[in-house]
Amino acid sequence: MKGKISHWNDQKGYGFIRPQGGAEDLFFHISSLKDRNRRPVENEWISYRPSTGQNRKPCAVDVVYLAEFGGGRSRLKPGSPAVLLPALFLMAVLMLVLLTGLPVMVLVAYLLMSLVTYLVYALDKSAAKRNAWRIPENTLHLLALAGGWPGAMLAQERLRHKSIKQPFRTLFRITLVLNVCGLLLLLTPQGSSILTGIIELPG
Repeated sequence: MKGKISHWNDQKGYGFIRPQGGAEDLFFHISSLKDRNRRPVENEWISYRPSTGQNRKPCAVDVVYLAEFGGGRSRLKPGSPAVLLPALFLMAVLMLVLLTGLPVMVLVAYLLMSLVTYLVYALDKSAAKRNAWRIPENTLHLLALAGGWPGAMLAQERLRHKSIKQPFRTLFRITLVLNVCGLLLLLTPQGSSILTGIIELPG
């Protein structure tokens, strides 16, 4: 039978499937997955075999990702917020560098931090697949706060990682807002003076 994952708890390793046709949701455990190289994602289409668990309640076994959704990665659409927002933000920073005298190192820092953050997300995604040691969520938030949020946003969409957990998503949005507010502060005379002092400090 076919259905869609209606809920998935990645920490506890179980979720529910909404059968095609609108029947009652079925419980399934991660051990029921045929392919454990990647984690389930909510709203993902799968096939399964109805069964009965040890508690005599209906459940799903032999869960298989449908081919068109396989691979663990999604295609980035040019018009999606995960692409549009980082692109517009980095273009805005470039314009600030050209028009306001904002140090070009600010743009370079955003690009480097975004690259590092994307790679860290990829490492954490790989660790999740292998049930290996995970990168703490606080580290991911600190990287986003330090300017890596454009890369984090791309990684969440492209790798389908940390894109569902609502508490994480809420904190991520907070780090995004705080980082942008910090950038705006750098445009004030006081912030510009502090930034110039930091840049000139090594010399």
